[in-house]
Amino acid sequence: MPMAWEKAEGTRPKGQAFSGQVAARLPCGATSGNLAGQVAMEYLVTYGWAFLALFAVLAILFASGFFSSSSFSTPECVFQPDLPCNSFILYSTGSSSSNLGFTLSNGLGYKIKVTRMNYTTSDLGAYGKNSTSVPVSLEIESGAQKSFLQQFSGPAQPEAGAVRTTYVGIEYLACKRDPCTGPYASSGRITAVQQPSSSPTP
Repeated sequence: MPMAWEKAEGTRPKGQAFSGQVAARLPCGATSGNLAGQVAMEYLVTYGWAFLALFAVLAILFASGFFSSSSFSTPECVFQPDLPCNSFILYSTGSSSSNLGFTLSNGLGYKIKVTRMNYTTSDLGAYGKNSTSVPVSLEIESGAQKSFLQQFSGPAQPEAGAVRTTYVGIEYLACKRDPCTGPYASSGRITAVQQPSSSPTP
């Protein structure tokens, strides 16, 4: 008695390969390659408009400056708790210079004499990372506040709205008694947005 598969084999036309159920499901005249292309086209039609809308939104955000550094940087002026920064500003004074101004309060409980200010910047005044050391002679009584102003001249001037971070080092003498002792050092960080040309008081 012949097996079932032998019977099926004998019923197919001579010389025709057995295609199985997969071939039987294909529409008349269709091939697997045609179906793959049809699926790809349907995918593009379905999701193409979504991709175009996404690209349009991204283009608008880039054009509006949403992805600029100022959008992700928070302006701040941070020093040690006993020398808090009350106000700060970075502003243009022309095409070749910018001023950084800030105000510190003396909460140390005794008078200090500031002897030197050190500034470390990037692309402010000069391109790349640069350090500036400025000797000063400034007394700040206990509980009083003083304003500092530093000019950065050179070809690297930020545009209005650009963000610059400056690291500030302070060297001072502590006047708990006479004579004053030291030097001591403190440091802080100022992140500021460049303002248009003006002459504000920090």
